[in-house]
Amino acid sequence: MTTNEIKKAAERVAKLQAQAEKLSAPLADAQAELEAAQEAEAARRAERGAVYDREFSKT
Repeated sequence: MTTNEIKKAAERVAKLQAQAEKLSAPLADAQAELEAAQEAEAARRAERGAVYDREFSKT
């Protein structure tokens, strides 16, 4: 490889790293939102189950 080719390759690597960093933040945010939504849904289902159990045990 020539020095020029090495320079171009290094520039390409730097660009790809910057692009990966740029895309990773929204992905991490989306993952956190998904986990929060899943936890909220699990809590909602648990509450509905508890209400059902209370109502069912009264009859």
